[in-house]
Amino acid sequence: MTFIKICGARDVDFAIAAAEAGADYLGLNFVKTSRRMVDHSQAKNIVNAVNQYPITCVGVFMNQSSSEIEEICELTGIRHVQLYGERPSLSSEFNKLLVISVNDQGILLDDIECVKTQCRPNRDAIILDDENPGFGHTYPIETLAEQTKGIPFILAGGITTANVQQRLAQTGAVGVDVASAVDSIERCREFISTVRKYQHANI
Repeated sequence: MTFIKICGARDVDFAIAAAEAGADYLGLNFVKTSRRMVDHSQAKNIVNAVNQYPITCVGVFMNQSSSEIEEICELTGIRHVQLYGERPSLSSEFNKLLVISVNDQGILLDDIECVKTQCRPNRDAIILDDENPGFGHTYPIETLAEQTKGIPFILAGGITTANVQQRLAQTGAVGVDVASAVDSIERCREFISTVRKYQHANI
């Protein structure tokens, strides 16, 4: 299965559309500098609205303390967190998506084998993203398969409906994480449909 995470949801209508189209994860951004940031009330409304769907809400954080992360999650009902930068110790109840940055030369800026030791089987995962996330920037992917050494990862950074199938095929990623390319309900549905077509063709 190819996992799909739609990131940057800011309203209920968009969140429900993503869930109904078949997304697996929905990212709610709590990074203070992000144009996609949501507050506690917005996030809780979204979490409640998609509760009936088989989709998991993920809180996105960057260099935030464990106390801040856990407080936000308690207020919103989120139990999955995506961590950019610092990876603070959190309660074992949280599932984690640990982000490894990739520079503009396509080089991982962290040791993926070391990060893998921080991941619990069937609970945590690794995401590869551009070192300046959230702007739709892309990076060379030609050596990612070699650098990741067979360790499963989700691919983020500059992914669009036009390139997602090629990037999945070339990197061997087990999933994709997208925000900039799905800035409307129509584009979100089109993206998810494109990924599912790729998945079905490669079963």
